Amino acid sequence: MNRFNVVILSIIFQLGASGAVNAQQSSPTACYMELHKKELAATSYTDLYQVRSQTSIAHDKPMSKEELNFIFPLFKASLPKEVIVTSEQVNGTSAILKAIAKPRDTAKQNPRYKVSESTTGEIELTLENGQWKIEHEKWDSKIVMR
Repeated sequence: MNRFNVVILSIIFQLGASGAVNAQQSSPTACYMELHKKELAATSYTDLYQVRSQTSIAHDKPMSKEELNFIFPLFKASLPKEVIVTSEQVNGTSAILKAIAKPRDTAKQNPRYKVSESTTGEIELTLENGQWKIEHEKWDSKIVMR
């Protein structure tokens, strides 16, 4: 039995106010689901700035345009497509969400192996100018092939 533990890139994202969701109208979970749609729709690393907090962006290491162009497809490929938030904890202007991702259909990829996959995530949101933004997002995947 081969076992692969894949820790998905822990990339923190945020975008300006235009990409955020009004916190007064929705729960952090509902806001995150909208932010996640924007992540999936992003076509470049800079598109992610609209969903990320200012603190998150400030912690980014300086990268050249070539480095950003290299890392973005890796990030995009690692991002779960279908997310289910399983818990939400709100403490003032921050929220922690726990989530799972729906497994990919691995049978079509390699029918010779039985593959089980589980992906769990933790998303930290911060309230910034009345809008929830992503402070930190981490996804861990475990894939077992038999």
